[in-house]
Amino acid sequence: MPIWTVRATWLEDEAQVSETWEVNAQTAHEAIEDITSHIAFSPHHVEASLNAPSAGGPSDEGGLPPGQMRRLEKS
Repeated sequence: MPIWTVRATWLEDEAQVSETWEVNAQTAHEAIEDITSHIAFSPHHVEASLNAPSAGGPSDEGGLPPGQMRRLEKS
């Protein structure tokens, strides 16, 4: 399955917060659904992009099993 990078942004305690995740999902819609189910607040903006294969990128480190996700950053 393809690996998607999903970035979700929401308001938390009157501050804007974003998280970036990698998700192994069949479609962008599935990747977004997976991530939004793990966020305590309702995001006001979500974007998903298909990861291009790149040597040494986070997606290349041990792979990501189908249906799994990992958080890359929170800001």
